[in-house]
Amino acid sequence: MALVALPGSGGLFGATGYSALQQPVNARAVAMNGAYIADDGGTSLFWNPAGLSQLTQTVGDVSYEKHLLDVDGAELEISMPLWNGGFGFGLDLWTYGAFDQRDNQGNVLGSGTSAVEFWLTAGYGRELGNNNSLGVNTQLFVRNFDSKKSSVLFWTIGWQRLFPDQRLRVGIVASHWGTTLSSWQETPEKLPRQLSAGVSKRLMYLPLELHLDVRYSLLDNGVRGMLGGEFSITENRNLFLRLGLSTDRLDQITHVVGADFLAGGSFGFGFRNDLISIDYGAQTFGGAGMIHAFTLSSVFSMEKF
Repeated sequence: MALVALPGSGGLFGATGYSALQQPVNARAVAMNGAYIADDGGTSLFWNPAGLSQLTQTVGDVSYEKHLLDVDGAELEISMPLWNGGFGFGLDLWTYGAFDQRDNQGNVLGSGTSAVEFWLTAGYGRELGNNNSLGVNTQLFVRNFDSKKSSVLFWTIGWQRLFPDQRLRVGIVASHWGTTLSSWQETPEKLPRQLSAGVSKRLMYLPLELHLDVRYSLLDNGVRGMLGGEFSITENRNLFLRLGLSTDRLDQITHVVGADFLAGGSFGFGFRNDLISIDYGAQTFGGAGMIHAFTLSSVFSMEKF
């Protein structure tokens, strides 16, 4: 069986598995290295569904990510205020190109093998009072590897607390818990369960919002840290510069002069007005290369349901 690596995303396709679930596709999240646990709005659906509770309008976005090698990712998401909270629905698709299958000795067993993963996500978040919010989402994850297929039902629960006077938001998430529905392997892969905590802070005297996340993986007992920043270039907050850092840098040293200096880092920019947002994000993996993500978002309605 062939393996497809996603550096810095927590595993190998077909080995520890479910790597794409750890990698952001939305360009804003990519630019801030995935430090998104204490963010709000529509894309909270995939990170911390408690953030959906802050929705005041119906929004949708489409994202594309060019990953390493022949790996491509795409994401479609729409979210809206609903039932005194917020509801979101999303579709993600990852393709891994075509490659050869080899046995443990390296002998070719087949060529032109393709691998595709996609998952459907639905989530809801609601305020509980006293600036506390709670949210849940569920994901139907399906993997197609050549003629084989497996599926998993995941769920995630998240909490957020807003401190308006301090311009501070904190969040805690238990993500990717679930059950295997079908598997082509005799022993199903272990699920990529995670516990995460994050904080975001909009500085008082600088046009800068900082995000800090810490994640613990129950799959491999690994701990990751991510720091992201969004700097507003204009006074009316419609043009942004974003930067990010990650402890993944420690696993991405490839001894390529120059490239290793940027390993584990990310950057991007964005434009926003009342109707649309356009974002670009890039993330580096040292000498292995870098990924590029693009997102187009639009406001469909200003009305609450």
